[in-house]
Amino acid sequence: MSDSHAQHAAAHEHPHVNYMKIFWTLLFLTVAEYFYAMLTQEHFVLLVLGLMTLALVKASLVGLYFMHVKFEGNWVYAMIVPACILAVLVVLALTPDIARDKTQDDLIVPEDDSAMITVSQPLEIQRS
Repeated sequence: MSDSHAQHAAAHEHPHVNYMKIFWTLLFLTVAEYFYAMLTQEHFVLLVLGLMTLALVKASLVGLYFMHVKFEGNWVYAMIVPACILAVLVVLALTPDIARDKTQDDLIVPEDDSAMITVSQPLEIQRS
């Protein structure tokens, strides 16, 4: 009986993955993200798109190898794809609300100093 369990387990073994290779790849991508961010600070759209792309590559590596998604059957994608579609739809549904919020530039600041409070002497704290 134990032989049949051993044969069954052997049939479901995953190929050996070099986790250190994945680690060094993730480390390289993290360093690349840092230098990419330093080089593209002036171009906000390029900065965001590039960093999001690198983050997607890193998340894919983690999901595929450390979470063993690469070695699962196609049924896993039946769960992953709808979840990703739903995430995109939630972001798109919230975009009008986010765009409607006031930003720092939209706030009205009074021209005179009537709204400012100045303290000429330091406040004293009374201890009891």
